[in-house]
Amino acid sequence: GDSGGGGGGSSAAALLLLRSVVAVVHNGAAVHSTHQYAALREVNVDGTARLLALATTAPHCRGVVHVSTAGVVVADVTATATTKLVHPTARLTAHASGYAQSKWIAEQLVWRHARTTPR
Repeated sequence: GDSGGGGGGSSAAALLLLRSVVAVVHNGAAVHSTHQYAALREVNVDGTARLLALATTAPHCRGVVHVSTAGVVVADVTATATTKLVHPTARLTAHASGYAQSKWIAEQLVWRHARTTPR
């Protein structure tokens, strides 16, 4: 469905569907390399928050798979050419694009959800 602010998940049909959901794969995003964070927040951050809330209300849902982007990975270009993931408590650099910022914040929501939601 649409992860924008259209109220998805509140219709009777969506609520009925939630009863049969066993897993959620979230692959949706607004992608634009030159847009600022504010233009991408509704879909990438708020949409992720809404999806996590809906997944929590689905009685048989065992988890959420969140597909993100390489834009939130920090490359440690060394002689061994390793790539390290940013720890969830790390901060983005000031030069990160609005897209990377929105996806990083969405990841923080997913990390918090994973740590605090009993399954």
